Formats: sequence, structure tokens, C-alpha cells
Amino acid sequence: MSQNDHFNFLFSSEYKPQTISIDEEPVKIQDGDGNIILVPGKVKFDSGNDAGTAISEKLGNTLGLEPDSRKKRKVRVTGGDAIECKIVTIKLFIRKRQFTVNALFGAVASGTDLLVGMEIIKQLNGENFTLGI
Repeated sequence: MSQNDHFNFLFSSEYKPQTISIDEEPVKIQDGDGNIILVPGKVKFDSGNDAGTAISEKLGNTLGLEPDSRKKRKVRVTGGDAIECKIVTIKLFIRKRQFTVNALFGAVASGTDLLVGMEIIKQLNGENFTLGI
């Protein structure tokens, strides 16, 4: 590949550095010991999720995160009834930006470990990021 071909590839319409993949975006998270690691599971950005960012019990336990049993919120999960969830504070790192959120512990759809909600997506949109494939 010539230098000119490389330049054209980087700036073609297919290369979208401001587009966040809803299903394949590498997201880092701080574990219970303070280490920042790549999320060891399935991450999904959900623009229809106004309930808030959520983490599966399996992922939360794997990371050694402790939900606050005194802080609970009732939410309706997709295709189900309302459930009461504990809250756990998590730190996420997306595109070199840090987000600290009170996540719903256990309120994710089957096959998802971390569901990124609108409270984070709105901030990313404010920095000209968009969601895509």
C-alpha cells in the first residue's frame, strides 16, 4: 500500500473515528481492586435505555464489585416485569473518557454483561460521537 493509498483509506467514508459500535466497542471498567481492564463480557450501547447503565450480576461478581443493598431502584426490564435492583457504582472508560455511574445490578438482557445507557450516550453525543455498527 502506497502512502497515498494509506491516506485515502484513513479518510474514506468507511473510516468513522467518531462512531461508537453498539455491539463491539472496546470498553474498560475498574474492578473491585482498582485495576482498569477490558470488560470481560458482552457490552451493548442501548439508545433506548433511559433506565440507566446496568451490569449483570455475573460480571459484577467476577469484577469483585459490591452493590449497595441499601440503594435500590425498581425498573422494568425488556419483555418482563418490574424488578428491584441494587445499585453499584462503576467506572467505565470509553474512548479515553471516564464515566462514573450508579449502575443497576442485574438488570441486563440475556446475553449482555454491560448495558451502557443514555446517561453515558448523551455525554458521548455531546462530544460529537454517534452510535453505529
